[in-house]
Parts: sequence; structure tokens; C-alpha cells
Amino acid sequence: MGRRLAVLFPGVAYSCDKPLLHYARRILSEAGYEVILMKYKKSYFEDGRVTEEGTAKAYQKCAKELTDVTMEEYDDILFVGKSIGTLIAFMLGEDYSRGEHAILGIRYVAFTPIKKAFPYMQGQQVLVMAGTNDPVVTVEELKELSNQYKIPLHLYEGGNHSLEVRNHPEQSIAILAKVITLLQEYIR
Repeated sequence: MGRRLAVLFPGVAYSCDKPLLHYARRILSEAGYEVILMKYKKSYFEDGRVTEEGTAKAYQKCAKELTDVTMEEYDDILFVGKSIGTLIAFMLGEDYSRGEHAILGIRYVAFTPIKKAFPYMQGQQVLVMAGTNDPVVTVEELKELSNQYKIPLHLYEGGNHSLEVRNHPEQSIAILAKVITLLQEYIR
């Protein structure tokens, strides 16, 4: 197997040190991926609100950080996003798929994606995981978007926007275990 790269795009208030991305990073590292962690300035998203301006700034920062990475050197590229990070990952992936030196076949993992990310998912290899109790994108909206864009969707009962069940740590840990197992299967 050739070189493998994974780029992790966090959420606004969900850094790469939080459970979903922390364990994803560990699983990917153990599977031989070189892992790059993206970060955004909190000032891009005042009060945790996602705006077009903040998204554009985060996108530009990530694009700049990845300019020194020679994507052509990798046989397997995986973009892993959480919430707003899903949108930024797909926007960058779309950019990489264009032009003379287009990179094709980038795969994606979308943890609790925001609505604006779904149109970018159509036709992509993507693993989407979300909770049935997510206040950012309701389960009805998730199902509708999944059907509209023909995206397979893995829903976790009771999971919120962090794929955790409030006041039930044992259920949260069980969801995390299922998520990690699914991720391990996806990267094989």
C-alpha cells in the first residue's frame, strides 16, 4: 500500500482533541495515515455562529496550510470533517478535483455535517454519521438531505451534535465505539 493522508477539519467548538476526532486520528495513525490537523481562529465564528464570512476565512486558512502538501504523492487521501469542518473539507476537495493536476478519489468522513455540506457530497465516497437528537440538523432534515443527494446515512439514536447522549455517558461511549468500528471498516 502506498502513502496515505488524512486531514481532519474540526467544528467550531469541537477541536481535534474531542472524542470523535481524537479517536479518528488515533485509528488513522495506526492504519498508516499521515494525519494533518486543521485549526480555525475562534474569531471566525463569533458566539459559535456559522457565517459565510467565517466559513470563507476558515476555508482560506485551511487552503493556505495545505499548500505545502503535495497531494499527488498520496495514493489514499481522506478528509474527515466535523460539523462546519465537513463543509470546508468538501469545498477544498472540490478545488483539488479541478485543473491540470486534479486529485481524484478523495474520500470523506462527515461527522454531524451541516446542511450546506450535503450538496457537495453527491457523487462522492463519503461516510456520514449523525445523531437523531442533533439540534443543528434535525433527523427529518438529515433524512431528507440524504435522500435528496443519495447519501448513505448512519444515524445514532439519541446522539446530539457531538454524537453524545446527554446525561448518559455509557450510551455516548457505545455510540463512539460504533462510530470507530465503522471508520475502521471504511478505511480498509
